Amino acid sequence: MTTNLKFLNNHKGFKKYFNNTSWLLAERVLRLFITLIIGLYVARYLGPIDFGKLSYATSFVGILSIFIQLGLDGIVVRDLVNNPKIKDKILGALFTLKIFGSLIMVGLLIIVSIIMKHESQITLLIAIIALSSILTIVFDVIRVNYEASVLVKYVSIIQMTQLVVSSILKLYCVAIGAHLLWFAIIYVVDTLLLSGLSIVIYRNKTGSIRSWKVDWGIVKKLIVDGWPGFLSGIAGVIYMKIDQIMIGNMIDHNALGIYSAATRLSTAWYFLPMVIVTSLTPAIIKAKQQGSKIYYDRIQKLHDLLFIVAICIAIPTSIIGDTIVLYLFGSDYLGAGTVLVIHIWASIFVFLGVAGGRWYVAENLLVISFYRHLAGLIINITLNIYMIPKFGIVGAAISTLISYSFSSYIFDVINIRSRPLFIVKSKSLFFFGGYLIKDIYKNGLRFK
Repeated sequence: MTTNLKFLNNHKGFKKYFNNTSWLLAERVLRLFITLIIGLYVARYLGPIDFGKLSYATSFVGILSIFIQLGLDGIVVRDLVNNPKIKDKILGALFTLKIFGSLIMVGLLIIVSIIMKHESQITLLIAIIALSSILTIVFDVIRVNYEASVLVKYVSIIQMTQLVVSSILKLYCVAIGAHLLWFAIIYVVDTLLLSGLSIVIYRNKTGSIRSWKVDWGIVKKLIVDGWPGFLSGIAGVIYMKIDQIMIGNMIDHNALGIYSAATRLSTAWYFLPMVIVTSLTPAIIKAKQQGSKIYYDRIQKLHDLLFIVAICIAIPTSIIGDTIVLYLFGSDYLGAGTVLVIHIWASIFVFLGVAGGRWYVAENLLVISFYRHLAGLIINITLNIYMIPKFGIVGAAISTLISYSFSSYIFDVINIRSRPLFIVKSKSLFFFGGYLIKDIYKNGLRFK
């Protein structure tokens, strides 16, 4: 074991990716604790009804914002790793597409405001939060660049600064008894800060955003390569948010507030797979160029690691779920404990799904990735239609667990081209990450 630790300490490739992951992890852990504490404080202050309204608005905008996100991050990271000499053209193409996406989003918002004119407060909340999504465009492009360069420490610094400022503003709003709308306005302040700091750091450390060039050939290539990912992103985002939209429409905002309190605790951990996968994606893409054995070795280690992390979260949460909710949110949110205990087990399939998502990118199988998200979405909506009226928010949690397990695991065995990924996930699920533990003991983690 001493030899293994020495190997890791001297291994330049491992140290590079470990340092990258450490920055991401530090920022996300800080965000987890601060967001949780501030979120609890805000939820208690607003109460289930207003907290439900805010959750409804953020979920609605989350669905619309796919037109800005475009589902291109994985593809752009891949292209930046493979073609660093044309970085400015790739970033310029991504920025251009995000601008077009924001225009589409604005058009949809106008339609939504007309349809929901009877819900004036909800409509205003949606409009304000949507503006914050549009303002993230510059930050998103710079973030993707640093992910590809394995320099996410700059992104982490920006996000930690934003987190501190945002938290102070929320505490101030609670202290002065601010109206619900001010909590939505804070989203706009957040994104203005993110984009402003991104431009400053990018200019000082990398170059000017004015050097980004619009190459319509690359724009076209991103559209051709990215449309399956875009469709997959649409299905995926709706899939992640639709339960809250349906609860808000089928029950009421009070029930949604209670459900959102539970899912805020269970989904708070979703940053972990994103941190690990984001940091190791360049290593996996390079491994594919080095041969199948080392490529699938890294894919297997990634899935094993995320499965172990998910299990370590799900088991203790299930044991003390009711106590956690009562202690953190108070008696107004009774009922959220049961939802939390069920919903937390979906994290296993979310973690494996995030790991598998980069395999789809590396294999250029984004169309199949879209099909799996679409299948999960259809199952989720179908189950919610039956389960929510019969079992309320508990039914929504059960529907989420079933649909996630299907889209992130069972689907892979149905489609012949994704069966290699099904084998990888099965080894993680049924051998409890034993491959990773054994290999770390023998050889250490090898990410060159």
